[in-house]
Amino acid sequence: MGDTSHVVSDADLRTAFLGTDFGGADHRKLIEIGVLKTACGYGSGHTLTQIMIGLKLIGANATVLKRGRDLMRAAYHELMLNGG
Repeated sequence: MGDTSHVVSDADLRTAFLGTDFGGADHRKLIEIGVLKTACGYGSGHTLTQIMIGLKLIGANATVLKRGRDLMRAAYHELMLNGG
């Protein structure tokens, strides 16, 4: 996946996940996949959904906001151009 740190900084990501327990999961990948799932009409868990809302990636009504679209463009840019 592409670099999305210009959309959501490492500091913002650390703050957003502070106090949560996602084990050893990659928090950046969690939000990248979470926003993609939202765009496709799927849901994520409550905590991840609240984190994405807090980061202004998705709205409370499960719509992907501009910042979320920017994140998806950056994350999946190579896939969209080359199919893999």
